[in-house]
Amino acid sequence: MKLKLCSLKLILTLVILHVFLFSYAQEKYSSNKQLGTFYKGNFQLLKSLVTPDGTCSALTPAGWVISGVSPQGNALDLVTQDKSMYAGYLNVGVPGSKAYNDKSFTTPLDFIETTVTESGRVKVKWGKPLKDELGLTILPFELKDPREPRQGKGIIFYQVSSVPGDVYGYIIEMFTAQTFRDQWGSQGAEAIAAALSIRCTANLTKYKGNSSYRRIDVMKIEANYIRELGMEYVHDPATKVNYWVNQKMDKSTEGNLGVGYFLRNGSEVKKLISGKIE
Repeated sequence: MKLKLCSLKLILTLVILHVFLFSYAQEKYSSNKQLGTFYKGNFQLLKSLVTPDGTCSALTPAGWVISGVSPQGNALDLVTQDKSMYAGYLNVGVPGSKAYNDKSFTTPLDFIETTVTESGRVKVKWGKPLKDELGLTILPFELKDPREPRQGKGIIFYQVSSVPGDVYGYIIEMFTAQTFRDQWGSQGAEAIAAALSIRCTANLTKYKGNSSYRRIDVMKIEANYIRELGMEYVHDPATKVNYWVNQKMDKSTEGNLGVGYFLRNGSEVKKLISGKIE
């Protein structure tokens, strides 16, 4: 009887995990309006933020700093100096023993909630999850922190995969962007762009065996959502400096140089190249 009960629990757990892995987000992402934010800024010079050990990096405008990093090269936290915006990346495998025995990690959504609420210290209200054409789940959220006068709002982009040889375990890779709730519409795009610029050595993790794990194609995802947010990367090939530009506000025509994005220094005008230098 004990063996049968254990087998039943195993089957139910696998079914639940399958639902979370493949069926949780039913509605499709179809419009940038679903992100609730659009880039309101204009031409911004970007700087590279690199962790001391070189395991993680990001491209951001001035005012962003590194606030946390994992020595394993699987997590990075960024925040603006005025604490109005946050961007983060996390790639972690949850072993079956932990998922099986700890209700805070039983499913991927339990893990996300535990992480976002700081193990229950703050309250979270989840929005409707969306599935995009690249295989990511987009999960909006709002936070209520009794210790803070202003509350947070944000979005998580994540994917979940199985762990080879571990029926209860799973791998979750996620990007998080957050601002004050009343600033999401105007600043959320910058927080999303900062989060999707993060590169960590864990991005390169490969798992052998029969696993559904697939590394997130961060460059493809970043390029897609940068466009969705009304932004674009451009760079100066001579100085190898990257910039964010506003697709509507910053494009202009300069005589024989044609239409594009231009860097002006006194009387000198230089046409910048689309894309970014990693």
